[in-house]
Amino acid sequence: MKTILAFFFAGLLFWSPLGASPMFFGQNQGAAVTPGFQTASDSFNYTDGTSLQSASSNWTLQGGGGLSVRNNGTLHGVRSSVPGIATCYFYNQLTWSPNQACQFYYVNIDGTTPLIMGVTVRASGTGGVFNCYTLSYNAGVVHLGKYNSGTGVDINTYSLTLTSGQGLRLEVTGSGSATRLTVKKDVGSGWVVVASGVDPGGTYISSGSPGLTGYDNVASSTDLTSWFATEI
Repeated sequence: MKTILAFFFAGLLFWSPLGASPMFFGQNQGAAVTPGFQTASDSFNYTDGTSLQSASSNWTLQGGGGLSVRNNGTLHGVRSSVPGIATCYFYNQLTWSPNQACQFYYVNIDGTTPLIMGVTVRASGTGGVFNCYTLSYNAGVVHLGKYNSGTGVDINTYSLTLTSGQGLRLEVTGSGSATRLTVKKDVGSGWVVVASGVDPGGTYISSGSPGLTGYDNVASSTDLTSWFATEI
C-alpha cells in the first residue's frame, strides 16, 4: 500500500490510495442502500441536445455553465457543453442528510479533451454562487475538490485508469475537521475504495444535496450516465 502525505497551508491531509485488500461496496451498475435512507437517480432519457435544467425540473443549475443531454436512442447521458465555465447542479427534490454518496459512469471517454466532469455531494447555492465537494476525471487523473462560494480548489489528485463503461463514486461523512471523503471505483465485481481522506481545512461544507459538476476547456464528447445518489 502506498501512502501519500499532502501538506496544505490549512493543515495536514492524510490521503491513502488503497492498492491491496480492497473493500467491496455494492454491486456492479448498482449501489449499496441502507433501508430507510432516501435515494435518487436519473437515466437522462430526455430530448437530445437540450440543457439538463430545461429537460428536468429536478435539477438546479448554479455557476452559469451547463450540461447538455445526449440521447441517440440507446445512450442516455449528459456532457459538458459550455467551455471554460464551472458548473454545479444539485438535485432539488429532496432534503438530504449530510452523509451522502453519489455515483456515475463514463461512456465514450475522450482521452484528448481537457475534461473535468463528474458528481457533487453537499451541493447548494443561490444566485450563481455555490458550495460543494466534487469528484471528476480528466485524462487519467481523478480530481477530488471543493467549491466555496463558487471558487474551486483541488483537495487532491491522483492517477487512475478508467475505460468506457466504468464508474466512480464519491462518499462524504462527518463534519468539520472530521469531514471524510471517500472515492470508489466500480471494478465489475463491486465498488473498491481507491482513496480516502479528510477535508484539509478552510471552510468546511456541512450540508447540501448530491448533484453534477462540469468544467471543460473545450466542448467534450465524453458522456456521463447512470447517475445515482443515496444517503449513507
